[in-house]
Amino acid sequence: GSESASDEAKFVVDFVYGHRFQRNGNLQFLVAWVGFGESFDSYAEADGFLAPDKLAEYVDRLPSLPEGSCFR
Repeated sequence: GSESASDEAKFVVDFVYGHRFQRNGNLQFLVAWVGFGESFDSYAEADGFLAPDKLAEYVDRLPSLPEGSCFR
């Protein structure tokens, strides 16, 4: 059977602690995952972000929103 869908479901956002813009202008957020060490931290696309509450917590801590962002 396919395990990719169940594997993805195991990744739960712990907190967001960074962001970057890719060369194509896409905004990504640096995510720490529940139950995984720092080496598993990764960037996730802002579009369709899986944990809007965690994203809002991060955005609220920013001095100002990144130019062109659309996550509010």
